[in-house]
Amino acid sequence: MVITEQKFVSQTANLGPNVFLTTFSYENSSHPPILLIDPVFINKKALYLGSKSGLIGVLNGNGFSVWLLHFEDYKSVNLREVGENLIPEVIAKIQKVTGKKEIFLGGVSLGGQAILNSLKAKKVPDVSKAFF
Repeated sequence: MVITEQKFVSQTANLGPNVFLTTFSYENSSHPPILLIDPVFINKKALYLGSKSGLIGVLNGNGFSVWLLHFEDYKSVNLREVGENLIPEVIAKIQKVTGKKEIFLGGVSLGGQAILNSLKAKKVPDVSKAFF
């Protein structure tokens, strides 16, 4: 699967002002879905370089459905707010869509800081693994 700009846009939902969720589904995955948090300082396009390249391509190629929470403008992004409130909301949406309770969290660059804020707030009990 090659992720083109057109495919990326068609798989993206606008969740609110400056908040987007893009899905890279893997049909009938037996694995928990993975929620990746925007790297902020790294171009998010580096995450999906092709079917076996970039973090999303590698995860998809190994049978994982990946969801990317990202932002268009970073000036107004508060990582603590993202971690404490937005991540739990997005996890609930993913659980509803996938029907899976367990979820993995992945943070690249400052996305990892948002995950730490989320774990510290103890609002995401269904996270079984996290990676940064």
